[in-house]
Amino acid sequence: MTDARAVSPTRQDEGATRLILQGRNLAIQLCVLLRTARIHDVGNVAFQGPLSSFIETVDQMWTAEGDYKLQAVGDFLYLNQHRLRVDASSHPDLFWALRGGGGNFGVVTEFVFGLHPLGEIHVGAFAVPLADAAAGLERVAAIMRDAPPELMFMIVGPTTEMRPESDAEPVGPRDWVRLFGVYHGPLAGAEAAMSAMHGIPNVSGGIMPITYPELQAISGLMPFGLRHYWKGHLVRDLDEPAIAAAVAGMATATSQASFLLLEAISGRGRIEPDGGAAFGQRAARWNASALAIWEDLADDEEQIAWARGVADGLAGSSLTGAGYGNYAPIDETADRVRRGFGDERFERLTQVKRRYDPDNVFRFNHNIPPGGR
Repeated sequence: MTDARAVSPTRQDEGATRLILQGRNLAIQLCVLLRTARIHDVGNVAFQGPLSSFIETVDQMWTAEGDYKLQAVGDFLYLNQHRLRVDASSHPDLFWALRGGGGNFGVVTEFVFGLHPLGEIHVGAFAVPLADAAAGLERVAAIMRDAPPELMFMIVGPTTEMRPESDAEPVGPRDWVRLFGVYHGPLAGAEAAMSAMHGIPNVSGGIMPITYPELQAISGLMPFGLRHYWKGHLVRDLDEPAIAAAVAGMATATSQASFLLLEAISGRGRIEPDGGAAFGQRAARWNASALAIWEDLADDEEQIAWARGVADGLAGSSLTGAGYGNYAPIDETADRVRRGFGDERFERLTQVKRRYDPDNVFRFNHNIPPGGR
């Protein structure tokens, strides 16, 4: 296992910094090579390509540095005894950039989790006919404007009225919208926070206890091999134009797997963490995304056009003109990437990139280019 902490530059002398930068590239090539070896035979061209790249990188380092020692100790990779730790105290600028800048700055190979007791969790599993979706979205939006931090909502549609059991196929027509409220606390608090849901026309469902593993599995598993194109906006609120665009998108989805996903940003999600973070759209109340999902290559144009059309309809309610970076499509523009962070944060990110990845090795992403070029 390689470690991003082992492949980032430090304030040591120039020679050590150069060596660590070269080691970073070597670690990337080695990781690719080992992962490819798990899938393909060594004689396969898919393995020979990464092997050639790894050998070329080693040759370049040998020419530049002469003798060097590459050593794996436990889960970490050392190059001539150099290994770094990236955290809020030792590399605060890189730590800040990783909190939202993601793959532009390294490959995560290890997480350290801080655990805390969960207590009770309750889910409000409600559904409304698509014909009443606007009223349902208006009610949920109103609830979330004054919601306690223990409550969040997800809205999914079009879908069936009832969730399928386990990973079974959905049963019934896809002319419903599901409204999922999740409350971290006792039943009395959940009922008080979601009491207004019962006034939505033709609503079904109710509130029930749920475990955290059950909550994580509530959406089931998507079959492997489907085609995807997601696009959306982080919106200021579910205002009237946003609701109209969302309902229109649900009504025009043609694939049996495509849907709109509306996720409330509430609780800790709206609070900047200590030390700050590159992610800068916490003023948005909702993440609204069109998820086009289909099987046939021949349907690409139609499905992509649907997702883009929904996103265009949401644009007027967008906080910055951009969506959630983790959901961004492969053709995300540089302008939308920049808007996703905001000008000030983006400029700071380019300077961090310039320091830690000046050659833009980590570029196969929604790229933040090195500053100063």
